[in-house]
Amino acid sequence: MTDVFADVRVARLALKQCPDIFAEEYQDHLQLIAELVVSEAVEVTPSGTGSGPWGHLANSIQAGSPVPAATGWQVPVGTPAEYATVIEDGRKPGGSMPPISAIHDWVWQRRFLFDDVETEEDALHVAFAVAKNIARRGFKTAADGEGKGWAMFDKAIAAVTPAVDGIASSMKERISQRCTEALRG
Repeated sequence: MTDVFADVRVARLALKQCPDIFAEEYQDHLQLIAELVVSEAVEVTPSGTGSGPWGHLANSIQAGSPVPAATGWQVPVGTPAEYATVIEDGRKPGGSMPPISAIHDWVWQRRFLFDDVETEEDALHVAFAVAKNIARRGFKTAADGEGKGWAMFDKAIAAVTPAVDGIASSMKERISQRCTEALRG
């Protein structure tokens, strides 16, 4: 318990005496944590989602730049892919139909997988049937049961959590070293 209070005092002193160094190191190390989360999330994202060697979803996961937040700084981690929430959280049975246009595009791009898809209208019929089925049955993306998602971001955060203590120690050392040099200098 004493170590925690000592760490807080040291951090406050560094913030007061060397605010630019503290902010720079804090943001750099926060970015490192975010990049680890991205790396882990890409690793556990299902490969059958989207196009490309590992799928569009995995390829679209990225970390932003540090931005001020109410509790300090944060680095947004996510994806612009509209269907990511469904893959992450799943879709419970009895909900509304997903967008047919996205499913149509997917079916049309992979028409060689379907015996009865020769035109875009055929792809639309298949997409409608798939959307209707998803609305009725839900969308099971993991072995956890019906309506459960893949939880790739939750898994990624859990995977990097043990490394955060080491990154925080590295940050404290860098701040201490740089502040000492700056105050002597």
